Amino acid sequence: MSERINNIVEDIKEQYLEDDNNIPWIIGFSGGKDSTVVLTLVWKALLSIRVFTTDYYSIFYR
Repeated sequence: MSERINNIVEDIKEQYLEDDNNIPWIIGFSGGKDSTVVLTLVWKALLSIRVFTTDYYSIFYR
């Protein structure tokens, strides 16, 4: 990955791991280019954290 992408992933990880981050994250995905990039970056950040929990909710709309 390029250095710019690595920096963005690190920023996302920092935001996710903030102690005062008690608001759930909602990521909209339309399938377009922009939302695909955002989802991919967040996914890479979360995979690199490797903190697994069962305290989450997933809601899917069709």
